[in-house]
Amino acid sequence: MRQGEIEATDAARREARERGVDLTQVEGSGSGGRITVVDVVEFAEQQAGDEGTEQEPKASDAARRRAEELGLDLSQIEGTGSGGLITVKDVTSLAEGAQEEATQAAGEADGAAAQATDEDGAGEQRATNAAQRKAEELGVDLSQIQGTGAGGLITLKDVVSA
Repeated sequence: MRQGEIEATDAARREARERGVDLTQVEGSGSGGRITVVDVVEFAEQQAGDEGTEQEPKASDAARRRAEELGLDLSQIEGTGSGGLITVKDVTSLAEGAQEEATQAAGEADGAAAQATDEDGAGEQRATNAAQRKAEELGVDLSQIQGTGAGGLITLKDVVSA
């Protein structure tokens, strides 16, 4: 019997999708053997207990697809959905956080490179390469900007907000 041919409430089908439960494995306790949400929840909890700690993270199908597209490991994501379910928003938030960290690391690397290539540095403002390029693009005088980076280093954010 296929999942579409099973007698189940719409809410039970939705719950099964969210929890990754195969309705063909669930025994219905409703009228005429119809599967209810309670049946799905109990089955999912029983399965989780049987599997111990080595269970696959609970995630919506869309979240699984998005995590796969982004190359993210679902076990590293904390779910904010019902019962700890991992949602697309959780996956996207983690990806954006990783991107911000990478951008920040790149900015710090630019700053270190700028500091290393600053030969005399006397009287000249130190700025990341990205900040220097943006200042040139915007026609901003770096000597008029107070750097908020490490050691007073002028960052891209400082130039843009000037």
